[in-house]
This record gives sequence, C-alpha cells and structure tokens, in this order.
Amino acid sequence: MAGFNGRKYRVYVRAGGTPPADRRDIASYTIVGDTKNLDIGRTRNAIDTSTKDDANNATNDGGRRTQTVSFTANYDKAEDTGQQIVIDAYKDDTNQPAGYFLISPNVAGEKCYYGDIGTVTQANQSFPDDNVATLDCAWQVTGAITEADVAT
Repeated sequence: MAGFNGRKYRVYVRAGGTPPADRRDIASYTIVGDTKNLDIGRTRNAIDTSTKDDANNATNDGGRRTQTVSFTANYDKAEDTGQQIVIDAYKDDTNQPAGYFLISPNVAGEKCYYGDIGTVTQANQSFPDDNVATLDCAWQVTGAITEADVAT
C-alpha cells in the first residue's frame, strides 16, 4: 500500500446519487483496494495577461484549478464491488458526478481526502503471468479535494 508518514491508504468509492452525510464515514463507501501507489494531483492554468508595457516580460493571472486522483490497487476478488463501481463510472458518460471517493488510512489523528468523481479517465486491469493482478485508476475531480481529519 502507498503510505504517507508511515500510514497506509485505502481508496473507497460510492456510486453516483447523493453523497454521504459525513463524507469521512468509511461505512458509507465500498472499498476499491489498498493502494500500491497513490497520487493526488493539483494543477492550475496560468492566463497570460501581458501588455505592450510589460517590457517583453510575461504577466500571468491564475486560471482554473484541476484536481486528479490516480492510483494502483491490487485486484482482489473480495474487493471487486468497489473496483466495478470505478469501471462502471468509466463506461457511463451520463451520470455526473460519477460518484464519490474517500482516501483514508483509517487511523485517528491522520488526514483523509474526499471529493466528487467527475470523469474516470483510466480503469486498466492488468493480469500478468508472474505477478499479482492490479487495477490502475485515474479520475478528474469535480470541484475540490477536501483534506480533513479521519472520522473517529
């Protein structure tokens, strides 16, 4: 599992509809799996606002923010339901948000991350002959990723 400060993170999802009342409540989600690697990406565009008076130097304003989540989890038949939610969200272009996610070590005093799945951009299953099967996932987040304390 991917770890941060010695904590191992798991990814949980919930199919579209309404989000859980407490977005940190693990019982409201279905596990996708223990992460082998995990990336929470935050990027922002820059808007060129240069004028002739800038003496050939660029002037920029902040543009839109984009948040992404990508991870690799071991494929586990016992955790197939959560993985199938991700795969189904990849196939469905009509349901927005596609679902909800929670990334948590489930350890009191640590941080968790949650948000809305906008578009699943990757749902690759890998079945190598000489290694464990994995699911590589990535999605664009609708809105922001929220960092909060793990619910106790």
